[in-house]
Amino acid sequence: MPQVPVRRRKVLVPPKQHGSSGMPWEVAVEAFLADKKREGCSPSTLTIYRDRLLGSRIATFREDASVYDVATFDANALVRFDTELQEAGAGAATRSQSIRVLKTFVHWCASRGWDASDISNVKAPRSPTKEPPVITPTQEAQLIAAARSKRDEFLIRFLIRTGLRRAEALSLTVDSIIETATGTYLKVIEGKGAKDRMVPLDTRLDPHFSKEVKRYIRLTRPADTGDQRALFLSLRKNANNGYDALPDEGLKTVFARLSQAVGFNVHAHVCRYTYASR
Repeated sequence: MPQVPVRRRKVLVPPKQHGSSGMPWEVAVEAFLADKKREGCSPSTLTIYRDRLLGSRIATFREDASVYDVATFDANALVRFDTELQEAGAGAATRSQSIRVLKTFVHWCASRGWDASDISNVKAPRSPTKEPPVITPTQEAQLIAAARSKRDEFLIRFLIRTGLRRAEALSLTVDSIIETATGTYLKVIEGKGAKDRMVPLDTRLDPHFSKEVKRYIRLTRPADTGDQRALFLSLRKNANNGYDALPDEGLKTVFARLSQAVGFNVHAHVCRYTYASR
């Protein structure tokens, strides 16, 4: 079979007469991303960083502006880039995010002792404040009624009652349920910012939710999982006749199907907004 050519990221190489001795942009970005990953940044945050620092928009600008390394990206270049984003129709939120990421990156480069310009005085456009979407009690009932399985029914209630992020919920195991003298808690390991925390299951609004969690483990979660300790499992058995932990894409699929079934858009983070609102 003929081999499919591999598309490689275009790397901007300065012309021979370019005299700057600054750290090459792509090399600096990869080092920055590796350090942020080490610090515990979430995959979604790392994806945003990579897109804002190596995506087509910034790559085109850098090529036009002859920005080959960190040293040549100064405050004037940042303002020009923001102006181009605005003229291209980018909203305030997109422009604000791009400027914040670029400032964070250049500041990080400076902290490493690399030749980097001071761009701290460039202000990002103010993003419009929007009230986050929430799930009403009626909509919650619709979602539960549209769920395809008892696991999905519990997932909806669990995310709304605990306010956990998607990755935090998927990383839970049956051993994450902690009984203490003051109540029943979830132990979240390495949440956002690589921080551990304890989340109470029983609250004033739902004082008996811990019993529902234990009932889910006892009656809904498959018992024959061997060494698999994940709290949320895929519904289908794997090739070894066991169960895998529910993956991130699997959870996204659950909410995509629910959105289609109920006629309004919902995703896991809306459950977190709802938890905060309630």
